[in-house]
Amino acid sequence: MRNPLLLTVLSCLTYFTDAHPYYNLNKKDETSDGFIKLVGHKTYGGNSSCVVGDFLQRRDGSENMIEYDFEFQRYFYSVDVRIGSNGDNVTLLVDTGSSDMWVMSSAMNGRCNTANSSDLDSDCDFGTFNYNDSSSFHNNETDFKISYNDGTVAIGVWGYDKVAIEGHPIADVNFAVVEQTESEVGVLGIGYPLLESTNNGNSTRVYENLPMRMKSEGLIKKNTYSIYLNGSDDSDASIVFGGIDHSKYTGDLTLLPVVSFSREDKSRYFRVAVTLTTMKLLNSNGTQTDLSDGVKYAALLDTGSTYSFLPSRLLKSLMSQFPNIQYSKSMGYYLIQCSQASSFNLVFDFQGFNIQVPLANFLINFVTPRGKIQEWCGISFQKMSSDDRVILGDDFMSGVYTVVDLDDNVIALGLAELDSPDEDIEAITDSIPSATSALLYSETWSP
Repeated sequence: MRNPLLLTVLSCLTYFTDAHPYYNLNKKDETSDGFIKLVGHKTYGGNSSCVVGDFLQRRDGSENMIEYDFEFQRYFYSVDVRIGSNGDNVTLLVDTGSSDMWVMSSAMNGRCNTANSSDLDSDCDFGTFNYNDSSSFHNNETDFKISYNDGTVAIGVWGYDKVAIEGHPIADVNFAVVEQTESEVGVLGIGYPLLESTNNGNSTRVYENLPMRMKSEGLIKKNTYSIYLNGSDDSDASIVFGGIDHSKYTGDLTLLPVVSFSREDKSRYFRVAVTLTTMKLLNSNGTQTDLSDGVKYAALLDTGSTYSFLPSRLLKSLMSQFPNIQYSKSMGYYLIQCSQASSFNLVFDFQGFNIQVPLANFLINFVTPRGKIQEWCGISFQKMSSDDRVILGDDFMSGVYTVVDLDDNVIALGLAELDSPDEDIEAITDSIPSATSALLYSETWSP
């Protein structure tokens, strides 16, 4: 989530692409079938760390020491776009948890990730945009600045220019060109306009972000998109703007209302979020344990966050189910023996629609520099600052097919058909095709 809870993208990410042809951004697109499919990339960042004699704190306060070296990787999902009359190729993190698009300025070349440090010197491997070379770029002379709870900042200037995605040119797209940030990758925010950084509670300060521009340009009929992250170990992913790919899910799609975070006006929508009615732990014997104790949560569906976040009460309830679980102060993760976790599943109940996800999807495997897999795994759940909200990141969404309708304020969820080589895309012109309302559709979370 490139909103206040995005995990910082690591400085040693390695990803190179320049395989797309040069698109004629001056030519009006006449080839859209009412949808645009973008190929997504699962991009990894390696984080090496050596810890010797780390103290693991049990829940009862006692400590145990184990010695290990470890390596693990975080990841994010990205797409490639072309910007300006010069057609600069830029890779962007796809983020349902924010609404602004921002790209790296070419002025960042050679000093990415160095906003607050002169010791780092890294090339901008994900591409930059030189607005001085684009004759079609319009500088708004307005400052852009966004900060996150993890301490990262992005600072630049607002403007608009032509953007091409998968060969489809889109005119007058608003975005920021960033010249100071700790991140190495820009962001494609595709959330609600009320979440745009230009909006400080005044809806007149919103603008048409990229999905809205697609609709205004006639490339899509509705402001909708379908997300297929395709499992935790596969690099192939896709997002279809204005359409749904029926080959990428199995079973039925269930329709859920987007929750409003406004107490005064329930028709105002800020976030791509639904109601999580209950969360349960399912063991190998078929026994389910309710972890949420009857409390409903607003569940933010966030492709911009590698890991999921739970409120402290819910996180503690989950961890209490494992007698041998331990906590590492230095790493900031609960640790569990990997073999123990393999027999558990988590059941997410969305207003009567259940999605079962193996607990293994939420594990971090630690590997020594010599390639030996450690017997201890980290549980990827992070602690949420809010008591009534959860963030479901890529570790959850990788097994789910998600259809977001920002016009009608509904979201359809289904089980993803992993590694599907087929394609059966239908343009969304009215309601989401093949989706039926959840059993408890009217029983939503409210602030």
